[in-house]
Amino acid sequence: MQASTNHWYLLFCKPQQHLRAEWQLSNQDFTCFNPSRPVQKTVRRVTKVVDEPLFPNYLFIQLNKASNWQALRSTRGVSRVISFNGAPAIVEDEVIHSLRIQCDKSYTHAPKALYQKGDKVIITEGCFNNIEAIVKANKAEDRILLLLQLLNGTQTIELPLAHIARA
Repeated sequence: MQASTNHWYLLFCKPQQHLRAEWQLSNQDFTCFNPSRPVQKTVRRVTKVVDEPLFPNYLFIQLNKASNWQALRSTRGVSRVISFNGAPAIVEDEVIHSLRIQCDKSYTHAPKALYQKGDKVIITEGCFNNIEAIVKANKAEDRILLLLQLLNGTQTIELPLAHIARA
């Protein structure tokens, strides 16, 4: 192996500190890759699309023999380099390339909003509970405008996303 040849390795990070480790390593001019995917999560009745790591507590890093491997030991958030038989395990470039393609696909196909104009939904809470409505527009991050058929006419109401579900 030549000193100038870069290879990908896998770091194990301390719990909940993979982003901190990635930030610290990038400040030290290391190339890192933290594959993630968009996931819908509801916290305190607010539904959001958040990035979730594919491999929690793990981080890919590109190094060569001439890299400062000692800096990894003292980097905040990094626990250790994954090794087999006492030698750091090399991750093949094809694996990283495949992960990058899959992550790019998941981002390009990620929903821009949880509900699109024209979607049928059911109101799950409040005075309109169990009434079907049609999405008019996404208002804010956690609000939505709905069209209801009431009193021989169409009415527009605004609700939190947590108060509706797909029909």
